[in-house]
Amino acid sequence: MPSKTAPAAADDRGSGAILPPIRYQDHDTFSMRQLDEWTAQPKGTTFRRFKAGHDALVEEQDFFRLEAAAHATELEPLRAQGLIYTTSIHVVLLTRSGLQRLGLPPIPRSQPRT
Repeated sequence: MPSKTAPAAADDRGSGAILPPIRYQDHDTFSMRQLDEWTAQPKGTTFRRFKAGHDALVEEQDFFRLEAAAHATELEPLRAQGLIYTTSIHVVLLTRSGLQRLGLPPIPRSQPRT
């Protein structure tokens, strides 16, 4: 089950704040909503970038697709916490490598990896 995180405000990126990842299958991942807000872009900007670069990504390495029916128990807490768009049915979570491959800005880690 994904861990709890709080959504970042749109102006957090420039303040040095850390965007808490959603832990999913031992990966730091980020929802489209988190990334749109982090980059201060309108809703759907990250998803359009994902669609355009999808062929260069590897599923379960660069992104995870959570189907509504199969992952309902995992998606509801994310929706309730405001981490995914309320209108999202299927959800894509991008990993740090996915961000890099799509040319999105890197997200600082909250603590050094050991």
